[in-house]
Amino acid sequence: MDKVKTKNLFKILAVGFIIVICPAASWVYLQKGLNYQKEARKEIVVKNTLDVAKLIPEHIKADSSLLDNRLRVILFDTSDSPSQTRRELKLKLMDQFENSQGVFVLEFIKSYKSPEVLENELLSDMHLRKELAGDSFDKLLSSYIGQPTFQEVDGKLLLDHLKKDEPLQENSTNFAVLVDHKNGLRNFYDTTNSERVKKLVEHMAILIPRKDIEKAELIREREI
Repeated sequence: MDKVKTKNLFKILAVGFIIVICPAASWVYLQKGLNYQKEARKEIVVKNTLDVAKLIPEHIKADSSLLDNRLRVILFDTSDSPSQTRRELKLKLMDQFENSQGVFVLEFIKSYKSPEVLENELLSDMHLRKELAGDSFDKLLSSYIGQPTFQEVDGKLLLDHLKKDEPLQENSTNFAVLVDHKNGLRNFYDTTNSERVKKLVEHMAILIPRKDIEKAELIREREI
């Protein structure tokens, strides 16, 4: 009789675990994910628009649909030999999103070559590398993109507004710009700062067009 009671007790506990504990744990896990996204989205509110198509050379743009329904990441680098952090950013973007059709990376390099040897190179269907002479690079940043100003709210770095047609600030030319598939400018990220680089990847995983989100593995805790 005791064995029967014990078996029945185990059955009751098992059923209770399945009916009560599992759904509750799932709800808590889901709620944490929703809360995380809700907080993260405060950092990627649209503050401006940026027509990324105007930045792509006509001969490349005419032969492809590079930007169709894609999240856009624009990288600016003042050196042909980028820092370790910036090299790792590029590798992480290519590794994490290479199987996705929902991301396009446009990379601008400030070059000191002669104008006639500057290169536009489509490295893959998700990555265009474009060299610009110094004056053109600076003009693109100061006049077309603008320099970001931020406000810090509850530990979050929020984009405030863009200053245009002003002299470039020192150490303000190595960064990434995150633009959604509808040309909404979401935020800027210092690519010399590993914490900001991690934020960029997290925000990309949130904003990537929904049909591709399952292809983008978000690894929040991995050190860059």
